[in-house]
Parts: sequence; C-alpha cells; structure tokens
Amino acid sequence: MSEPALAILREMMPKGADNIGHKYVFPGAKVGRSLGNRAMLGVIERLNARRQAAGLPRYMDPQQGNRDVVPHGFRSTFRDWAAERTNFPREVAEAALAHIDGDETERAYQRGDLFEKRRRMMMAWADYCASKVPGTGSKVHPLRVGIG
Repeated sequence: MSEPALAILREMMPKGADNIGHKYVFPGAKVGRSLGNRAMLGVIERLNARRQAAGLPRYMDPQQGNRDVVPHGFRSTFRDWAAERTNFPREVAEAALAHIDGDETERAYQRGDLFEKRRRMMMAWADYCASKVPGTGSKVHPLRVGIG
C-alpha cells in the first residue's frame, strides 16, 4: 500500500485500541463482521443527499448518461488511469484489482504475485490522486476519512 493509504488506515483505527489480530481492515457495524457490500453505495448516497440539500449537483457519471456514480467507478477509474496514463503492464493492473487473469494454463505458469510492480504502481496512483490533473488546472478530488 502507498504511504497515503496507510495514513488513512492509521487514522481510521480506534484510538487506544489494540488492533493486532483484528480480522478486518474495514470492520462492519457488527463485531466480527466485515463491511457490507452496500457500504460504499450508502456513502455515495449520503454524499449526494448532502450535496443536493446544499444546492450542489450530485456526483454523476457523464459517461453513463449522467447517472449517479457507483462504487465500481472507483475501480474503473483506477483501471482507466493505469491503461491510459501509465506504462504499467496490463497484468499488473489486473493483479492490483484482484482480477483472475489469463486462462488456466497461463495461470499455472504465472505463480508470482507481481508484488514489487504492484507496489510501484500503487505509489504512482497515490501520487496521481494527490496531484493536479495535467493540462486542466483542476485537482483530483481527495477522499476523506469521516464522510458518511
């Protein structure tokens, strides 16, 4: 993980808690359970409700007919960035998304985890997320802890 991602995780840890041995990075509301499948969708829905109440436009996806954004868009954004703005191999991006790549024979021969290449790619992604978008003068909107 990139240092900015680790900083977010450290900030999320309950203060004074002994976090060694905790089963989930993103625990759910119920003890011993992971964050549910709809959790990120709920965050987006709450963000859009707050924006709408403040007279601001909802977060919309112009490439999907201006429908509300969905959690899968975070993964899609990463994948588009990796393909269009970097020279990282396709296999590294797919591994970072935990996609099973290649047919059965190819997977039998590719047994490595591409860890170092994925680490370099995630550092580049963190740098991109914290930077101005080249040529536009606009900044990538950072995700913040405590939203929701």
